[in-house]
Amino acid sequence: MKPMEENLKDLFMKYTTDGRIPGISAQVVQRGETLAHVVTGLADKEAGKVLKEDALFRIYSMSKVITILGAMQLFEKGLFTLETPLSDFIPSFRRMNVITGYDQDIPLLKPAVQPILMKHLLTMTSGIPYGFNPGSLPADRFLLNRIGEAEKEKSAPQGSLNTRDYIEALAGTALAFEPGDDFLYGYNHDILGRVIEVLSGESFGSYLKKNIFDPLEMKETTFLPDKEQAERLVPLYRTVKAGEAPVRVAQDDPLTSFLFKKGGFESGGGGLISSLGDYSRYCEALLKEGSFDGHRIIGRKTLNLINRNHLTGKALATMSGDGYGYGLGVRVMMNPSLAGIPGSRGEYGWSGAAATWMCIDPAEELYAVMMLQLADCPYPLQREFAQILYGALA
Repeated sequence: MKPMEENLKDLFMKYTTDGRIPGISAQVVQRGETLAHVVTGLADKEAGKVLKEDALFRIYSMSKVITILGAMQLFEKGLFTLETPLSDFIPSFRRMNVITGYDQDIPLLKPAVQPILMKHLLTMTSGIPYGFNPGSLPADRFLLNRIGEAEKEKSAPQGSLNTRDYIEALAGTALAFEPGDDFLYGYNHDILGRVIEVLSGESFGSYLKKNIFDPLEMKETTFLPDKEQAERLVPLYRTVKAGEAPVRVAQDDPLTSFLFKKGGFESGGGGLISSLGDYSRYCEALLKEGSFDGHRIIGRKTLNLINRNHLTGKALATMSGDGYGYGLGVRVMMNPSLAGIPGSRGEYGWSGAAATWMCIDPAEELYAVMMLQLADCPYPLQREFAQILYGALA
C-alpha cells in the first residue's frame, strides 16, 4: 500500500496536471512526525511559475481560527464572559432590529428582544449575515445596502472602509433572526476583531502579531504583506465551469478588493495571508494544547472550551447536517458516519473561500493543512484529502 504522501501527491496531480487547479501544497504531522509534505503544480499559470515552499496564500476564513484565539486570550484575562453584551464594548450594537422581509423596497423591521452577546459572535448565532444571498435573504440585502451607504457617507471607494468604520456600518444593519435562535455564517469574527481592538487598545493586526504571530514565529502571516511578500503571494483563481481551467481573479474583484490596504479593514473573518509553514506552526500549537516551542498562547482548558460543540436546537440542526457541530470559531466533528469521513469525534478546524483547509485531531495527535488558491472550487478535494489522511493511519 502506498504511504500517505504518495497518495496525496497522486490526488493533487490529478487536479494540477490537467489544469483544473493550478497548484496545491499540504502537510500532515502526527506526534511530531511529518507523514506527508507535498508541494505540486503552479503558483502562477499564466507565467508558468512553479509553486514553491515559500508561497503565500489568502487564507480567507481560516483567519477565523486565529481571531477566535485572540479573543479568547482576552477571555482568559477576565475582560468578558460568554454572556457579556457586545454593546458593552461597541455601544452602537445596543439597539438592533430583526428584518422580516421587504414591502417593495421598504424593509420590515422589528426591535430585537435579545441583545447580541459575546457567545453569539463566537458561535455564529448573532444573526448578522455576510451579504452572500441578497436575492433570497432580506438581511443580506439590508447589509449590503448599509455598507454601501456607509462608504458614501465616508466618501470611501468600495471596499476601503477601515476596521472601525466597517464595524460601525455593520451595527446599522438588521439581523436575520433573534440572536441565539439559529446559526448563520456572517461577520461575527470581523466584529470580534474590533472588540479585540477596544479591549487591548491596539490595532487588531498589532495585537495578533504581538500575542500570536511573534511567539509562534509566524513571520509570514499578516493583513498587509510587504513588497517582498506580495511577490510570493499566489494569484487567486476562480472556477467558472467544473472541469475547465480556472480564470484569474482581477485585483478589483470584491473577493480581493477589501484586502491589503494600509489603514484599511483588518478582517478577522477573512483578511489574513499565511504560508503552509506558518499555519502548520499555528496548528501544532493548537495540537499541543496551546503551547509551542516554549510559548503558551492559550490555556489548555480554554482551548477545550473552544473545540467543543456549543450549538443546540435549531442552530445545531442548521449546522450539523454533515455530522459537524460548531465550537467557538471552529467546526467540531460529532458524527463521523454522517460526515462520511473515517475521522475522529472531536476533530476540529475550518476552511477558506479559496479551498484552503485545516484540521486538528487530538485523538490521533495529528494536524493537517492544505493550501491552494481556487475560489468556487467545485471538486471534493477537502473530503478526498481527509479520506487519504485517515485511510493511511495504522
